[in-house]
Amino acid sequence: MTQALAGAATEQRIMDYLDPWTDARARRSWMAMVGAADNRYTRDLVPALRQNATPKLLICGSPRRSRIPD
Repeated sequence: MTQALAGAATEQRIMDYLDPWTDARARRSWMAMVGAADNRYTRDLVPALRQNATPKLLICGSPRRSRIPD
């Protein structure tokens, strides 16, 4: 992943970004909010995100995947 982001994401930065997810209580709270959200708000953001050249760190995953992508 660090190579894909041209060095923008160091291993430490990724670990700092993921740190809140290591707390089960925080993870449950966030997942409850996400589950209650209406996905049209995310879809509405896509055009603006595509036009904005500012780099973004987006880490996706699934319950079956528990490692940082290569």
